[in-house]
Amino acid sequence: MGWKIILMILLPLSLSAKTSVDSLTAELELMSESPVEGWKYNTNYPSDDGAVSKASDPEFNDTFWELLGFGKRLTADSCWMRCEFVLPEKIMGQRVRGPVKLSVSVDDYGYMWINGESKGRFPWGGDFILTENGSPGMKFVVLIKAMNTGGPMRLLRANLELEKLRPLYDSMRSLSLSLRVGQKLLSSDTYQSNARVKYDPGIDKSRMDKKRKKELYALLQKCASRVDVAALKYGHSDKFNASIQGIHPDLKKIDAFVKQFTLVFASNAHIDAAWMWRKNETKEVCKNTFSSVFNIMDRYPDFTYTQSAACYYDWMQTLYPDIFKKIQQRVKDGRWEIVGGMWIELPESGGIPILLATTGICRSSI
Repeated sequence: MGWKIILMILLPLSLSAKTSVDSLTAELELMSESPVEGWKYNTNYPSDDGAVSKASDPEFNDTFWELLGFGKRLTADSCWMRCEFVLPEKIMGQRVRGPVKLSVSVDDYGYMWINGESKGRFPWGGDFILTENGSPGMKFVVLIKAMNTGGPMRLLRANLELEKLRPLYDSMRSLSLSLRVGQKLLSSDTYQSNARVKYDPGIDKSRMDKKRKKELYALLQKCASRVDVAALKYGHSDKFNASIQGIHPDLKKIDAFVKQFTLVFASNAHIDAAWMWRKNETKEVCKNTFSSVFNIMDRYPDFTYTQSAACYYDWMQTLYPDIFKKIQQRVKDGRWEIVGGMWIELPESGGIPILLATTGICRSSI
């Protein structure tokens, strides 16, 4: 029994062990972000006519506002978020000058003011030009009226980006995506995972040459280890780009192999049937979502869709028979896939998966 216990301990560790690709892509993601920190929030600040101008004043006293870290979960229906900051001397090793952008994400949406000037409403995420001619030490007061439509309200990110570095940002993100896709295609894993467990049932049915895949997988990791990501910290983007050029010959060998694969993407709409809205509204969400799917299908002939939860189909058959008939036709066309095996599927709540067992699929065959 002893070896089984050891295996149970080591298996999750081996599955979560970082590769060179994992390390590089994580570092690229970290390097591409220049977070604006020091945010505060207040759920009781009045929304009167002078609220914005007062809170946008650099002399405004926010001593009694609470600190707001990225991802902190708030339960209020709305709140004010505020941050005072100055532009740093450098971003990614490059001196700050020219247009500077602030990228913000708030769950669920918000209204933005920069130095008292309204920038309007933004849904979930938005990009805002702080200044067209930035320089180190420039001061800004950013004010957000965040709105919640159910669940937690959070400030998810707030990053500075230099417009002059856009080609570099694009290069970094393209490299990261390419390496991650290449690593996945060259592996033989069939991982199934959630937030706590990562498990490989070993059901890889690929007919690709496994020996060749292993050789190219090792080559990909060597390529990742040769990328001079450290050069970005000192503003030497030329060295970073040169290191990418240096691995291109080896990447071409991998490119030829992975192009034998075909990636198939199927769309899906995540619909929370037991969220913080009424049952009738959930039915409307399903109807409107499926109507949008039909419109997209009409526009894009190769568009396919997947949907779980037999309950949704039952609602459509009972309340919206025209939509149900369209679903039936799209299933016959091979463009609508019925997935899942439960009457309704809900997200995890409080760390405990909530599953309602299937009592049967729709009354008539889809």
